[in-house]
Amino acid sequence: MAVNVKSRDSVCTCVNVVGYAYLIADVFKRFFLQFWILFLNHHLSLTVPPALEHENKIIGESLDLIKYVDSHFEGHALLPDDPAKKEFAEELISYSDTFVKGVFTSFKGDAVKEAGAAFDYLETALHKFDDGPFFLGQKFSLVDIVYAPFLERHQIFFQDVWSYDIRSGRPKIAAFMEEMIKIGAYTQTKCDPKLLVETYKRMFLAQR
Repeated sequence: MAVNVKSRDSVCTCVNVVGYAYLIADVFKRFFLQFWILFLNHHLSLTVPPALEHENKIIGESLDLIKYVDSHFEGHALLPDDPAKKEFAEELISYSDTFVKGVFTSFKGDAVKEAGAAFDYLETALHKFDDGPFFLGQKFSLVDIVYAPFLERHQIFFQDVWSYDIRSGRPKIAAFMEEMIKIGAYTQTKCDPKLLVETYKRMFLAQR
């Protein structure tokens, strides 16, 4: 699961193009941050996501880190100004833990049937603002960063283990995943499918 969490941090960092001089003052720490970003992009199989140090604060939890980068540094704003969209964004971000736990728990039973409701929830959510392929419509946002890595990995695992395409009958999820592939910051975080399947099988199916 940590693989996905680190991907969310990585996408956010790439999209915001954080300025090192503002983020960490001295040369050594700027070098460390540069190394951290490269490490994040190329070693996604590790289990412990790195933390961010800024103004004597250390932020380690994935969603907190993403929100912090979005609010404290220049770059593409990842939360909307529109009150309705902002409220819906917070709702979906809050639901993300329920979604993740629900899908991973389904691996112990009838995964296709039990995880279906979670995928259907996201399919319905993608219909709310129907003017674009993303969760909040036309504009790429923090919500997309939260869910894209999980959907990518779930698609790989369900397809490999149960020959099930989570996009089947869910055109909005299919369009969303297709659109995400066009975003360079996201493609840099894509996982190794073989390694993912092996890791998930070891974590979730070995004791079935």
